[in-house]
Amino acid sequence: MSDLDRLLARSAPPSAPEGRALVAALGALVDETRAAASPRRRRLRSPWAVAGLVVGATALVGGAAYGAVTLTDASDAWMDLTAQAETTATRFEWQTTLPDGTRCVERLTGLELTAEQTAIVEAALADPQQLLDLDAGAVRDDFLSHYDASEAQQEIADRETWESWIDAGYGAVAAIDVKAGRGDLTEDMLDVIPGSAQNEVFLQSSMRVVLDGITAQGVDAMAHLTPETACEAGE
Repeated sequence: MSDLDRLLARSAPPSAPEGRALVAALGALVDETRAAASPRRRRLRSPWAVAGLVVGATALVGGAAYGAVTLTDASDAWMDLTAQAETTATRFEWQTTLPDGTRCVERLTGLELTAEQTAIVEAALADPQQLLDLDAGAVRDDFLSHYDASEAQQEIADRETWESWIDAGYGAVAAIDVKAGRGDLTEDMLDVIPGSAQNEVFLQSSMRVVLDGITAQGVDAMAHLTPETACEAGE
């Protein structure tokens, strides 16, 4: 059993109405993006989902660059880097909007990136159409193949609905404006991701397109970049 599987197994029971079916379906998305490396978290409101729902399992210094994490802690929006790692961090951010209208910040963090690697990532994010062209629907096909093979996913929503969540993720990639960055979303406005199957499919699919596109352009995103999302706090 992998570290990721152990963390998922230790998670608290789901509070979302989809229950176990949601856990199984989102687990399939984790499988879709997992590499043989240390897991990273995406932060959600529901603590049961925290550890495993990561867009890409990365290999940043074997995990040593990140400080200790309390899995159910939702007091801040981002993972904490160690002081030493912080000195070598390069961050790329842009704003996205969940299907329900919640505004979020997408972040990629690289450690000890070379100037060439940084330039490649910046250029890739500055040309979202190229990311979409390189993908050519591959992520969409992968996610739908998981849907077709999983009864758990079918219990959450019909195929057309699931497909619409993925297509919304593609739309989010087309709208990336890395030059504008996070816009007016200041740090004190950000919180964890509202947990739902719709949000996770949307965010997982959009970030997979981004990571795969960066990799295709010369920087192994799974090895060098950690993706995170933080969203505007609700009332």
